Amino acid sequence: MKGDLALKVLERLSEVVGSFVDLSQAILEAGYSASPGRIAYLQDKLEAKRWQASRIAEERRRAQRRHYNLVAWLTRDGLVQRNDKKQLRITAKGLRRLELLRKNKLNVIPAKTYVTEKSEGVVIVAFDIPEEKRRTRDWLRATLRDMGFTLLQRSVWIGKFKIPQAFLEDIAELELAEAVEIFEVGKHGSLRRLTSAN
Repeated sequence: MKGDLALKVLERLSEVVGSFVDLSQAILEAGYSASPGRIAYLQDKLEAKRWQASRIAEERRRAQRRHYNLVAWLTRDGLVQRNDKKQLRITAKGLRRLELLRKNKLNVIPAKTYVTEKSEGVVIVAFDIPEEKRRTRDWLRATLRDMGFTLLQRSVWIGKFKIPQAFLEDIAELELAEAVEIFEVGKHGSLRRLTSAN
């Protein structure tokens, strides 16, 4: 409680002292015959400059604290360590984590809207995507839902929409071709498998 009160008093005093310094500087800059308005203008300008400088200094302190906290966290987790010259270097554990993070980042697929057209037949999309590609699997489910397909059962989706070529190309690019099966049941009941070749 005492510390809080002391902090408030000292902060207020520093503002008053700062304002007095700004007023003195404004009077000196304005000159002997300056109007009160000119002096007030210069004082406000100096106060704004001082306030901006203190804001920049505070932001630097915060950035420095964030940097130290990040380095402490990385060191505590064994991802980095300091060498004899006190320089940071990544550890073997850090390299493994880096590889994992890069792999996960590659699995993040940006949202993409595919233009679909109605189909006369029924299209069935079935997939079996392993857990390590969960983000890709989530993307596939969301994309099928966005295209108008409905969930038939766990990993089987059904709809009366033509599969866009761009979607098939993205499936191939994401290396999902082996895990995704797409079939079309024609109006005469024939079952036709769709591939990226179509």
